[in-house]
Amino acid sequence: MSHYDIVIVGAGIAGSALAYALSSSTTKAGEPLTIAIVEKRPLPTGAVPLDEGVDGYDLRASALTNNTINWLSDIGIWPQVKDQRSSEFLDMEVWVEEGTGRISFGAAEVGESALGEVVENRVLTASLINSVR
Repeated sequence: MSHYDIVIVGAGIAGSALAYALSSSTTKAGEPLTIAIVEKRPLPTGAVPLDEGVDGYDLRASALTNNTINWLSDIGIWPQVKDQRSSEFLDMEVWVEEGTGRISFGAAEVGESALGEVVENRVLTASLINSVR
């Protein structure tokens, strides 16, 4: 039976980001942490194939704020994501389905050139997982 200091269930964005963030940590004895990621699907290896056809896009995408992009840049992940496929967004509108509330804001209102970038979840996840290996 294998022993791990940390077991992470799920290799999605949150699980893979946690694994990456912990990958440079050590135990109290100064040894590198041993981390296991439990995932029902095979973990990605290498860059995600980016077919330009209709089926080549991940329908699951996330809007990353500039602060998240800065963190991903600081840990060396953002260039891998940016080089694959991403798109800036300048405005955001959020509403309640029943029509009881709505908020809109834009990059210009907060003194930014963009609010962040939209990325395919599989691209971000693969970049994080591949950096943990």
